[in-house]
This record gives sequence, structure tokens and C-alpha cells, in this order.
Amino acid sequence: MVQSLSDPIPEVVELRWRELFMPDSDLLRTCEVLRSAPWAWLLDSASPDSRLGRFSFVGADPYGVARAYGERIEVECRRPVREAMAQEVGFREEKGKVFNWLRGALPGFQIEEHGLPVAFPFLGGAVGYWGYELAEQVENLEFHGQNDLGMPDATVLFVDRIVALEHASGRSFALALGFASNAHEAGRRADLALVDFSQELEAAKTAEGTGSGVGESATPAASSIRSRASGEEIAQCLRRSDLLATRVPRSVGGSFGADGYRDRVRILKAEIAQGNVYEANLTRRMDLPFTGDAWSLYRALREASPAPFASFMDLPDGAILGSSPERFLKVSADGAVESRPIKGTRPRGLSGEEDSALSAELLASEKDRAENLMIVDLVRNDLGRVCELGSVEVPELMTVEPYASVFQLVSTIVGQLREGSDRMHLLGAAFPPGSMTGAPKIAAMGLLDKLEPVRRGVYSGALGYLDIRGGMDLAVVIRTLLVQKDRVHLHVGGAVVADSDPQEEYEESLDKARAMLAALAAVEAREPRDPPDFSSS
Repeated sequence: MVQSLSDPIPEVVELRWRELFMPDSDLLRTCEVLRSAPWAWLLDSASPDSRLGRFSFVGADPYGVARAYGERIEVECRRPVREAMAQEVGFREEKGKVFNWLRGALPGFQIEEHGLPVAFPFLGGAVGYWGYELAEQVENLEFHGQNDLGMPDATVLFVDRIVALEHASGRSFALALGFASNAHEAGRRADLALVDFSQELEAAKTAEGTGSGVGESATPAASSIRSRASGEEIAQCLRRSDLLATRVPRSVGGSFGADGYRDRVRILKAEIAQGNVYEANLTRRMDLPFTGDAWSLYRALREASPAPFASFMDLPDGAILGSSPERFLKVSADGAVESRPIKGTRPRGLSGEEDSALSAELLASEKDRAENLMIVDLVRNDLGRVCELGSVEVPELMTVEPYASVFQLVSTIVGQLREGSDRMHLLGAAFPPGSMTGAPKIAAMGLLDKLEPVRRGVYSGALGYLDIRGGMDLAVVIRTLLVQKDRVHLHVGGAVVADSDPQEEYEESLDKARAMLAALAAVEAREPRDPPDFSSS
């Protein structure tokens, strides 16, 4: 019988590391060449923000994969990294709630770092996404939207070999973990894993330089992005007036169009007037044809909208391309918790003067401040369910942060996990992100389920890492593209409150789509001057 990833794993984990001496730009090249291996992923702090964008991580070929469909979990053990799994590579199916299952699959370990000169928050463990509809497993809810894209509710990659980069110093390292029942054997396995991983990286680097082998498969993506989506071309797309207005390509399909969006805003305003909810985060899906390469599109999105929680996951069910600015939950190994919800948006201007005016307008907006404050209260309540009494605080309330295409109103909430609580308790208590639901949370989700005909899936959920030592850092899945075959899917939306204007809410949703549409336009070399009208769809 195949060993279960949720069975107790060996109590000893050893780390080995090697410095790589490569520049920042080689992180993308590393991901590019690792795409020849299955399940490639990148957690990319693409924003220059020194506080949120300190580290990036890349890897592929996980030793295990778990994909959840409701409470059915498909588990694949891909490489025998544990003594008990020496001859037990294969598939099995398990039952359970994902967050509870993960507690057994990846408990926290104490690890000796053996002089690693950078205090990386992630040494290996798991990388994955947790979709919005997993809320059914933590709240008394049932969602009815169509699951027409067929994505798992969650996909978790168990990783023992990664490349880690610290942006401030420019130092990068290959990290490898070894698992065993004693330190000597765990160290031996970590040594072997590091040698194998280093050889793979060197071979990939050499192949890329000669235009053969691994590099050959990556070259078209690199040349495509250089020749068809330069930084200046993307900047021109971002400056296009039609991307500031209510027009997007006629080929767009999705859950509903502009009229449907405005009608749903009116319905939500009526529900708010009756006191059923105070705020609800309405979203819609847009579907567009796409015949390009997912990696090229990610490179364009990264150029158009650099973000501290950018991500790329190359999965069999579809490629996830993210440029999220929003931290959902961070918890350190000692239980310190942080959440940074975003509520309140303005488009970037076409000049410094317009930028200043729009930023000041956002900060002074009673509507946006009310939206933000309601979500701050919601997050404080969520964290309070698992944090020490009196530890939940708001050190930053409503600060304006600039991004490539929008200004955002951001608050920071912190806390300390209480004795007996861990990261999975925290994730279950706060899921899904309150900034994507509304308030009260359960009532808002139930109402939105009646108005949104398709499942949100990955969007509105969480994506990031679970560190082997017990830490976690997850982003809210927004500003994200899902590439499947010849289509690309994206969601946009925003919070509806009592004084929301339906047309303004629709226009705000398009502001959030600007960078994604610009990336698509740049990669496909679309003619930007005469886009068809989608305002009545």
C-alpha cells in the first residue's frame, strides 16, 4: 500500500545548502529552465518594496502532490524521500478536510540551519493554493456555482529542494532537505539531494547557454517575451485610454457583463438597505481566447504589474499567473501573525499631478474608508478566534500604497497565536480572506453565491508556502490569470456598500483588470487603438 503523506513523517529533518552566485534576473531564468520538470512553481517578490518583497523562491519536481476535490484528496507520492516510502511511490485517495489533513502531512520541525547566511522564512515544506470554495469546510455553507473550469479546490506541492533568493543582498542558494528517523541518515539524504539538485541546476544552465536540452524548451518563451512584450510596449498598453474606460475586447466571455454587474450592485445595495449585510465583495469572471505561452504571459504580467506576492504555478489543470499585492496571512515559527487586507482602489493617473490627486482622493473617501474599516474589524475577529487575548492590534490603519495601475488602501493587523493553535487553525479561522467576502462574512458569502453563477475557484482563495518549521505566508489570490488550453480566465470585482454607485463599481473592476489586459495585449501584439465595445455585454 502506498504510504500516505498525512501519516506521521520522520521526526528528524536536516538542511543542506549551497550558494549559487547568480544575479536577481537569473531567478526567472531558473524557473524558465525548471519548467521542463513537472509541477514548476515560482513565488516571486517582483515588487521593489523592501518590507514585503525581500525573498523569492523557485522549484519543481515535488516529492509529493495533494489535490483536493471537496473532502476527497488525491495524493501522489512521487519520490521516496522517507525511509517508510522507499518502495512506495504511487497514488492513493484519502478523505478529510484539507486543513486538518495538512496538519498531519506537514507538522512543524526544528531544523539546524548549519550556518546558512540568510534567514530565509522558507526552507522547503509545501507550496500551493487553496480555493475560495474550501470555505464549505470551515463554515456552514454550500456553494452552488458551476465548476466549469474543473480546477481542484486545492493543490499542494510537497517540496524538499528549492532555490531561494534574498533581493537586498542579491544572494541566492540551493536548499535541500533530508528526512529520516535519525540525524545522521537525514543529513546523508540531504547531502545527496543537494548534489542532485545542484547538478540539475548546472545542467539546465549549461543547456540554456548552448541552446540545447533543457534550455531549448525554454528559449521560445524567453524570446517571445523579449520580442513581443517589451517593457515599453507594456507601458504603452497601460497608458491606453481605452483600458481606463469601460471597453475590453469583444471576444471576452464569462459569467456576466457590464449590465449584469451593475444590476447585481443594485441588488446588493437593496440587501444592505434592508440590513442583511453591511458590505459584499461582488466578482465576475472574464474569459478570453489565448494561444500564447503561459510563461511569456507571466513575464508580461510581471512587467505590467510588479507585486510583492507575484506567483507562477505550472499545473496539469492550468497555469496560475499571479500579481497579488495583498498578504492574506503570515505566521512565523514562533506564532507571530500578520494580515494586510486591501479595500479601496483608485486608478493611477497619467501624470504625477493626477497621481497625487487620486491618491489624496482615495485617502479622504468616506466610502473607501468605511469599506476598509469593516474588513479590518472582520479580520480582527477572525484572528481573535485563535490568537492570545489582547494580542490582536492594528499598527497601520488605512495607508495608501501605489501599484502599477492602481492605488490601494491597506491596513495591517497583527496578533500572537495562543498556546495549542497552529497555522492550520489560523487558516481555518480566517478562510476565505475577508477582503474577498464582505461583512458579516457568512451572510455575505451566502448572498454572493446567489449572484455569481460560476465558482471562484483559485480566485479569492490563498496561495503561498507552508515552511517546514511551522511558518506560513499566503497571499490573497487577486490580479491573477488562469491559463487553460486556448483560453485565459480572470476575475475582477470590488466591495459594494450602501452608497456604492453601480457604474463607478463597474469602472473600478476594470481598473483592476488593466494590468492583466495590458499583459495579454503585449504578448499577443494586439492593435490597441480600436478595441471593440463590451460595455453592454
